[in-house]
Amino acid sequence: MTRLASTRDALTATVADQQISVGRSGDSPVVLDAGDNGSVRMRLPNVAGTTSSTAADGTIVYRGRKVSTSVQVLVEGNVRAAVTLHERGAPTDHPFTFELPAGYSLRLSPDDGGVDIVAADNAFVIGRVGAPWAKDATGRALRTWYTVDGATVTQHIDTSGATYPVVADPDVKYNCGWTSCNATFSRWYTANVLQPSVANIGGAAAGMLAGGMMCGKIPNGAFVTACAAYVFVYSVATVVTINRAKAKKQCFTVRFNYIGAVSPINAISVGVNSDSNCRNS
Repeated sequence: MTRLASTRDALTATVADQQISVGRSGDSPVVLDAGDNGSVRMRLPNVAGTTSSTAADGTIVYRGRKVSTSVQVLVEGNVRAAVTLHERGAPTDHPFTFELPAGYSLRLSPDDGGVDIVAADNAFVIGRVGAPWAKDATGRALRTWYTVDGATVTQHIDTSGATYPVVADPDVKYNCGWTSCNATFSRWYTANVLQPSVANIGGAAAGMLAGGMMCGKIPNGAFVTACAAYVFVYSVATVVTINRAKAKKQCFTVRFNYIGAVSPINAISVGVNSDSNCRNS
């Protein structure tokens, strides 16, 4: 876990190429700021009108009588937002409201019940709210699930028979930073939409990939430009990598990192991905 530096209005840290800030006031959002690659803002439940305190381990806590909400920033750039239900009668529905970069939206994942931050047509994942979990004071796992309504993710907790306190802990990750961004196309999109084959490599394939099929799905301007330039120069390598992802039933990934890049083309790399960002659909 990362300890945050104190400013007048917020606690901040630079981790995983992002500036993450947590407001002292519960009325301020948690911000994962990636500069020109956009930012994700998350408003916490149960914290309106409260002021945070910092625990000995660096956890930021907004205390309430029936419910408390806390935030931890991990060295990998994940933000954990834990909700603690202190007693029976505490609310069991907890809404987290997001502000996303233009062109992205929230989608309930059919894979694990988490929530994906996705681009147009659900083509690729650019961030996630991890699969929900909740436990009571004995360590017993409780039934819990998310619902998505527009920009709001609500975690629901079934506290039947629970021993208090109960803890639920959403985990948020945005895959872009100030100098980098990763777009992981879903298994379905990789297999069914990224269609150019080795047989039609050339201007036609490059045009399809640089346009609406692949690069054109990316809302980030510099990323789009670099992606398009890359596939026109390296269409063979791009198509071969897509086909390798298809053969492995995995996900095709485009990575943008302009540290040390001498041109937009050099800022792009492509690969095959099977981590938690590789969704089935």
